[in-house]
Order: sequence, then C-alpha cells, then structure tokens
Amino acid sequence: MCGIAGIYNLNQKQVKEDELKLLINALKHRGPDGRGFFIKDNLGLAHCRLAIVGIGESGDQPLSNEDNSILMVCNGEIYNYKKLREWLEERDHRFKTSSDNEVIIHLYEEEGLSFVEKLSGMFAFAVWDGKKQMLILGRDRLGIKPLYHCYRNGKLIFASEIKGILAHAGFKKELNYEFFKFYFFHNSIPVPHTPFKHVLSLPPANLAIYDRKGWVRKIKYWQPEFRVDDTITERQALGEFSDLLKESVRNCLPEETEFGIAMSGGIDSNVLLALAAESAKKPVKVFSCSFVDDTEDKRNEISVVRDLVKYFKADYTPLSLSPEELPEKIEKIIGSLDMPVCSFAIDYYLTEKMKGKAKVILTGDGTEELLGKYWNHRLAQSMAHILEYCRSEEDKVKMERQLLKKYCEILPQRAFQFSAIYNFLESERNCLFRKNVAGIFRKQGRVDEFIFKNYFNGKTKDFLNKILEADLHHFLFDHSLNVIDKLSMSNSVEIRVPYLEYKLVEYLAKIPVRFKMKAGATKYLLRRFAGEVLPRGVAFSGRSGVTGPPLRRWLTFHLEDYVKSVLSPRRLKKNGFLNPDFARKLIGEHYRLKKYPEYFRTDNIDTLPGDHTIKLWKLLLFQIWWEKYLS
Repeated sequence: MCGIAGIYNLNQKQVKEDELKLLINALKHRGPDGRGFFIKDNLGLAHCRLAIVGIGESGDQPLSNEDNSILMVCNGEIYNYKKLREWLEERDHRFKTSSDNEVIIHLYEEEGLSFVEKLSGMFAFAVWDGKKQMLILGRDRLGIKPLYHCYRNGKLIFASEIKGILAHAGFKKELNYEFFKFYFFHNSIPVPHTPFKHVLSLPPANLAIYDRKGWVRKIKYWQPEFRVDDTITERQALGEFSDLLKESVRNCLPEETEFGIAMSGGIDSNVLLALAAESAKKPVKVFSCSFVDDTEDKRNEISVVRDLVKYFKADYTPLSLSPEELPEKIEKIIGSLDMPVCSFAIDYYLTEKMKGKAKVILTGDGTEELLGKYWNHRLAQSMAHILEYCRSEEDKVKMERQLLKKYCEILPQRAFQFSAIYNFLESERNCLFRKNVAGIFRKQGRVDEFIFKNYFNGKTKDFLNKILEADLHHFLFDHSLNVIDKLSMSNSVEIRVPYLEYKLVEYLAKIPVRFKMKAGATKYLLRRFAGEVLPRGVAFSGRSGVTGPPLRRWLTFHLEDYVKSVLSPRRLKKNGFLNPDFARKLIGEHYRLKKYPEYFRTDNIDTLPGDHTIKLWKLLLFQIWWEKYLS
C-alpha cells in the first residue's frame, strides 16, 4: 500500500525534482516506509511505500524491466502475483525484487494493454513505456484504490489523492460549482468529477493512455454483468459462494506483517473472523470501535463481538470514541478526503486508534450492495412486485420506466441509505445558497434526472438487480470505497475488502435475486453461509453492527457550541456560498428538539419535523472543507 504521483510534460519541458517532491510529500501518510523517484527529461515518477510484501528488502519504486525501457509505480496489492510471477519466469522474465507489484511490468511486456485483465487485487498504477513514449494510468476493477489526473497546458499531473495535484505550484484552484449539488442533494460528487475543474478521478476498471500528443484514449476493461442464471440452485449458490469467499479471505491475509479484522457486530465482519481464524497461523487480532453514550441496541452489538472473540480465541482490542474528541477528528477527516463527503467516518476513528498495532485490516464492506439490505433495496423489492401484474411485455416496460423515475425522485431525499434520515431537497436551493450560486443550479438539470439517465443498465432485467447494480457503481465505487481508502491511509493503515474480490462480485451478479433477499431476510445467501461457520443463533439475529457514532444524539447534546461556531454568520459570510440566515433557521429548529430527550434514545425512528441532523452535518463538513482548502 503506497502513494504514487507523477508529471509528464507533453510540451517537452524538463521535470524538476522540487516539483515532483512537492507532490509525493503531500502523500507521505500513505507510505512512511520508503520513498523513490525517477526523473528523465519530461517525465517524473514518484512513490512512497507502506511495506506489506518484501519488507526485509528494498521494495522502493519506481521499478523497471530488464533493460529499463519500462518503468512503473503502483499503489496496492496484487493477490495472484505468485502464480503470475511463476508463469512469467517460465517465459524468461527476470525479477529484481520480491515485490508483488513487479509482475505488472513484465506482464505488460508480455500481454500489452490487456495485461490488466490478468491481475487480481486492488491497485492503481502508472506504467511508462519508454520506447512508445506512452504513459498508462490504471485502476482496479472496483476502484478500491484511488487515482486522480489533471491535464492542462501540455502538462499531465497524476496522484493517489487530490492533495498531491493541489501541491503542484502551477496548479490554480478553480471550482466545479455545478457538481456541488450532488453533495447537498444526494451523497457525493460523482466520478469522474471532483470539486476542482480539470482534476478528474480515473473511473474504476479503466486505463487512461497518454502519448506525446496528449490523451490518446480511455479503455474500460471490466464490468460485472447482472444477467441472472435461473438454473442455479440454492445449494449450488451456497457452495460456490463459500469457495470464492474463503479463497478471497486467504488472499487478503498478509504473510509478512500484522493484520486484524475491524468488527462491528454485523454478519459481514463476523463471518470474516470465522474464516480468518480458520486460515491464520496465530490468534486473529480483532478491533471494534464503540461510542460513548451510544444506544442500548448498539452496545449490544459490541457484546456480540466479545462473545465471538472468545469463541474463536481471537486477540481483542476494544476501542472507543467520545463526543468531545469529534471536533478535532472532523478537521483531520476533511483533510484526508480532499472533498466534501458526507460520511460517518468510522474507518478514520478505528484506524487512528489502532495505528501501530496492525498494518492491514479486513472489513466487511460491499455485502449490502451485492446482496441487498438498505431501505432502497426493500423499496425496489416492493416495486418489483408491481411489475408482476403487468399483462404484456409492453406494459411492463412502461411501468418499469415509471417506477424507476419515481425511485429516482425518492432516492436523493434520504441520506446514508437510512430511510429515517432526511437530506436537503432541491426545492430548498434558493434558501440554502446565496443568490449567485442558486442561479447556477437553477440552470442545470435536477439530480433525480441525472440519476435516471446515468445510473441504470438497460441490459439488466430484474428490477432489484438494477438497483443493486446502480448502488454498486454509484454508491460503493463513487462514495464508500473512496472514503474507506483515504481515511485509513491517512493513518498509514491498509484496508482490504474480501467481499469485493472481482470473481465473487461476478458470481453474485448472476445468482437469482431470491438468494439475495428472501422471506424478510436481507443478505440471505451470506446468512445461510454464516449458519455454517458461526455459533448457533448469530446468522439470522438481525443485528446490523455499529457503523458510526450516534450522530443525532452527539450533534444535539454534545456538539451544539461547535456547530454554532462553525456555522456562525461571520464564518459563513466569508465563503460566499451558503446562506447564513438559512443555517441559523436550521440550527434554531433543531436545537429546540432538546426538550424531547426520549426522541434521541434511538437512531431508528421516524424523523420529527425540525430534526436537521444530516443537514447540519453536511453544512458543518462543507464549511470546514471550504475553510481548509479555499480560504
């Protein structure tokens, strides 16, 4: 796990060492174990290393092939590198290190641009072909590892995080105003866009190829197909799921460094503990994060973790966070993300507190989008039943279109996939923003129209699968994985996600939907498998795990002064973006609810009028981001 950066001057100007160092110094948190540079004429590559494989030797990059005509920097891990290396050595390729990343160079020599299709793992890389004077940027299939690039005035700059590009002295910050509406009226700014003009996120499963004339082309090399195979039986699905997940967990366990599992008490991480305990050579390290003043049901989730730790004889480190710590953490979280992202940020709290205890952490992310859990998945399931009453295929097509449009209207109104937490509505834009900014948004199409046009695959037939596929690409890829990587790497900890091994994703895309959500049980296939590896009664307990702090209660009873300070008229007037009067109105309405303390005992009840938890949280994060990056 590392940070990478580089400069390619297509105008043939010499790359200077100082400008390259500025880029990689901004990413030093991603790689504290080593640093490497390559500069020749108009090309510069830089790398900072977090040693996971080849710890006892110099694994510094850039790495090169035998005649130094091909160079590479890579962030991530290649899980199948041993098989690939053996295959390449049979073809007379000579390796200089034991680094898993080195197979990329020789595989490119052997296969050309199609080499990436043979890689299994999580990665973002830059390959320089000196003979063709061509730079190839690439990203793993699911976008677990981030990569950003900026091409202006004959200069290409790329980096693992936006801050690497911002660090270049010649970069001028210009805002992508039109895309901020996705932050306020949905979840986050959609890939490939970022808050800054000319800075793009390379989409998952993509190669971007630049030659001496500029951007040649972009290649999408993978996409899971949600084409259901109805011949698959439940027993077959369970057997194949079991084999693929066990293999993925084995691949994710590092051989040369300490690892652990982040446990929430939910079914996903519980299963990972069971499988890791089966494969590991010593007790598995387990970390969980609880929150002071949390609800009773969430405290019970942590008690499940303690019971499983005892059952599997794991090495347990309980961690906790208090509301008094949150203001300081928020500043660091925003600095890690580089863009306004509305997140509970549990990955940051967890990895900060366990830093030094393990370099690699396994998490259960991805099962919700693959197998179904959230309120919108239940909504999609209900909508799918309506289609069963259509008399003809023509009626079904028309009804499906109407249902998708209605779904797109409802989706942006709710935040964080929780049905009871309300988001900003586009009808509030004239109140939320200053007049000049509201005018920009009025000229554009609505967020729900964008979702309808861009999120759904016409080839996917089943209605629930359409929604799961959209969530996979536009919530997990655009939002969750981006947040997970940056928050964990800000603490020099690598997070691995076994449920998102691409072969497992491909298989789950084609199983019948009745094995995903069935008879009221979400993630049905995972729960069936859990029944085989976990103690009796845990698999179908309905526990969802601890996924973040009790934000509603903390914001209301512990952070009132902090909220009012950050969103004060004096500070809001400086950014020229948000309307201070509207913020004052939201604050007044929200804090009047303090006289109803019973309401705040749980986060899982319908929202009272005047509960602006998420709205205030979004405004708070945005204002801090603005002050940090633009003041």
